[in-house]
Amino acid sequence: MFKYHCPIEEAMIFIANVVNDETVAKLALELVENHGNISTEILRVLKPAIELEKYMLKHVTLASPRYDFFFHYDFSSDEVYHPMSTTAGLLLGHRKSDAISLPSLDEIAAQRKALSKPERLKLFYADILALDPKADGDDLFNDDRYDEERFLKFIDSINVAASVRRKVLDLYNNFDAYVDELIDLLRPVVDAVITARPLYENSLNEFEQEFDRIENLSDYMDSKYGFLLPDAESYDVYPCVLIPNKLSVKDGGLGNVEIFIGVALNAITRLLYSGRENKRLTSMLRAIADETRLEILHYLFNRPSYAFEIADTFSISPSSVSYNMNKLTLNGFVRLTLRGGKAYYEPNKGTIKSFIEDFTKYVYSPFPKKSIKDNSEPENEVYFD
Repeated sequence: MFKYHCPIEEAMIFIANVVNDETVAKLALELVENHGNISTEILRVLKPAIELEKYMLKHVTLASPRYDFFFHYDFSSDEVYHPMSTTAGLLLGHRKSDAISLPSLDEIAAQRKALSKPERLKLFYADILALDPKADGDDLFNDDRYDEERFLKFIDSINVAASVRRKVLDLYNNFDAYVDELIDLLRPVVDAVITARPLYENSLNEFEQEFDRIENLSDYMDSKYGFLLPDAESYDVYPCVLIPNKLSVKDGGLGNVEIFIGVALNAITRLLYSGRENKRLTSMLRAIADETRLEILHYLFNRPSYAFEIADTFSISPSSVSYNMNKLTLNGFVRLTLRGGKAYYEPNKGTIKSFIEDFTKYVYSPFPKKSIKDNSEPENEVYFD
């Protein structure tokens, strides 16, 4: 297992958050609104991410429309599927971390442009699984032959908007030039992330100290987050400040699995989903006190599914799938794993059975007399000025 905080990944997350309006400030406001009784604690936990984002917004200009080109989410023709996480992710993602230290931007650019044709084809195919999850291109990679002509015909046949198809073909044909352009756009953003390190260094160190105590990563990911890691040659863990409460696991496409984990995820999880029995039950009840999530859970009992199948079945966006499944997974109702590079969800029947039993025991237990206090607290806007 390799574990790095990568300023380049942090810079890419920052740009994607801003371009797609998924900022940390927006997340903080949503959490405070939904959990007003613990708003002070929430803001304390999110403070490093909020302060880093504020610093970045003040010192980095994203005025160029090229940032939108590289970091805006693309969609298929029916706007259901979520193809490349971003164009930047396609060009610079799937990097196998087997070095002692992280490479620089220039070193990454040189590595990408030095990829052999088979390696480049594998890189694109890893994202095409998300581009059109219903596509079947396994025959392109089930032997040692990497036929570029077949590959290009396959791209031309996938179910995406014509503009996205043209974009993918253009990226493939002009790969080196786009890598160079993206690297130049990233330079000032990466420099700002590095300069701002004192704002988030303590939270990063706390995360790494906790992570260093893990003896078995697969067991930890399963017990902590309900995520079943696929077998891989290596696991590359990237702690991220600007996705404080998120977990993303991707097939690296090079025999590795990439794990992007928010440095505040454990703290937020403990804050929102742990504590006294009634608070735990309340959190779990809130997770299913939503018509869409309840219907998804019912659906998964009948048919465990990939993320794109859930989006298709319920006619919701990929971001909505991610949001709702995160709620169900963190509360233990659903387990998640990767199959063929795609997120696969199934009900966690053991947890659901325990939840029903615990809820029954709780409501039938004696009610302890206690004073009822006003748990509301004044809004703390110190991090939003």
